[in-house]
Amino acid sequence: MAGRTFLTRSHIVLPEAGLNWLWTRRRRHSTDATDPAWDTAYSTTNDHDLYAATALRWLGTFLHDEIRVSPLVAIGVRHLLTDAETDAWQSIPGPTPAIVRSEQNRTAIPG
Repeated sequence: MAGRTFLTRSHIVLPEAGLNWLWTRRRRHSTDATDPAWDTAYSTTNDHDLYAATALRWLGTFLHDEIRVSPLVAIGVRHLLTDAETDAWQSIPGPTPAIVRSEQNRTAIPG
């Protein structure tokens, strides 16, 4: 992320924009249940996502009854530039492994 700070006597405004990269990785593993019929195996996950992001931040400062108050307000948007999907499988002994698919919104307003 990159931005430029604008200062006034009691306000700071910071517009920023940039790219964020998220790497999600998990090794293949299994869990042991009390009943062995429910032992679960999970596949490897290795997913890369690239987001474009922009935000505007405002920081103010003022005194209230001799107490310094510094509110911060920010709003931004992020947009996923990659496929928005992550696939993995999980299984219990016997049946065919089930594919678990996770999809996310391509555009979001972070909270």
